[in-house]
Amino acid sequence: TLGATSSVGKKQVWHKDEEMDLQSLLHWMQQSVLPKGYPGSVADGYLSYVQWTVLSLISGRIQSVLATQAALFAIGLGKGAIPMAAAVQWILKDGVGHASAILYAAAVSTRFDADPKRYRFQATLALTLADLISIAMPLYPQHFFALASLVSATSSMAGLAQMAARARIQASFALQGNLADCARAGQTQAKLTGLLGTGLGAALSWVIGSQPLAVVSCGLPLAAISVYGTYRSSKFIVLRSLNKQRAERVFAALLQQIGPSLGREDSRVKLRAPSPKEVAEAETFCWGEPAIFSRRLLLQPLVTGASSTCLRQRLGNFFGGASVDPDALLPLLDVNSARDSCVWMSEWHADGAYALAMRLQTGADASPVIVWHHSAASPLDKLKAVWHACALRHFLELQDCNVTVSALEELHLLAHAWCPEAMLALKEAGWSVDRVFLDGAGGSLSRQGDLD
Repeated sequence: TLGATSSVGKKQVWHKDEEMDLQSLLHWMQQSVLPKGYPGSVADGYLSYVQWTVLSLISGRIQSVLATQAALFAIGLGKGAIPMAAAVQWILKDGVGHASAILYAAAVSTRFDADPKRYRFQATLALTLADLISIAMPLYPQHFFALASLVSATSSMAGLAQMAARARIQASFALQGNLADCARAGQTQAKLTGLLGTGLGAALSWVIGSQPLAVVSCGLPLAAISVYGTYRSSKFIVLRSLNKQRAERVFAALLQQIGPSLGREDSRVKLRAPSPKEVAEAETFCWGEPAIFSRRLLLQPLVTGASSTCLRQRLGNFFGGASVDPDALLPLLDVNSARDSCVWMSEWHADGAYALAMRLQTGADASPVIVWHHSAASPLDKLKAVWHACALRHFLELQDCNVTVSALEELHLLAHAWCPEAMLALKEAGWSVDRVFLDGAGGSLSRQGDLD
């Protein structure tokens, strides 16, 4: 009896040891793929973001393996030794990709920080397009270098965009100053999914063979899954920094609260700004910019024909910037004749921190509101400038009035009167006002007196 009891006791101890080993293994795995202190060390929605991202990465990696196989067959891998000319083309295409990535990075610059969800989603679309082109390469082997260079350029630009956007996204989840740990966890997740995706892709390529039709039939659904996974994971990203779209959405909500009162002192209301999470639910990042106001906002556009426009600014203009007529700047000059003869109404505000410009037009061809920051403007000055522009557009639409000098003067005073309360509402809602991304196309101005 004693021996039996001892045997049972040993089995219980061994069973407990096995449970402890399993728990230790699970704890080690969690420590490896998730930030330390999870879930308290990261923002809400992190796990859902990771789950959808993993799905996107695995399907994208399988798709990439199929695309690489197709490219190798296009260069002649399946026919024996690869010719030297084909090998040189394979190397040269990487040079095209690197050069394209450098130019793209110079053009986009800080817009990666301003709109990481958009660039991350567009990067996934670009990688998907590159893989589909690779899959089609065996059908056009005579155009291998052109297609391979296009694939390399697209993939390099997309990879750079993903890497740059990932840094801002990881920062949005890091609650305890643990950005490096969040980045480490993200890299671990990417490596694990890459290994799994590569294994599954190799197995799938062995099953379906090298026939383009079979590869395409597998690549298309994988592409759809990858894009959908990126889209769904982006819905869990909550950014507290303000870019043009988020600022417009917040300011539009604030202006709706003071719309009926038109700023009268006897009807002041306490403003409440929507939270970053509320704005994230409404934010769009797939295509274009939504029309929050009926009039457009041109944020720091370049001036057409300006001699100082450098290559970086020209590239930025190509990738989504804007330019305006130089006449918009004439009223900002200390020349009375220029002010009197110009159809533009432009003026410095907030002690020269920013300038606003509008054209004397109404109706369907209503002029956009143009904002230029002073070259030394602070983040708060930039927020005030965008608030001012949003207030002008809102009240012009609300009053349905013509753009006249007297009407604009009243609206300028109204925008300035409500500005302190709007800034306070931003802070109370949890928005970051110390670092904003409202530089637009980058065409900042300096006043003439600043050069003396």
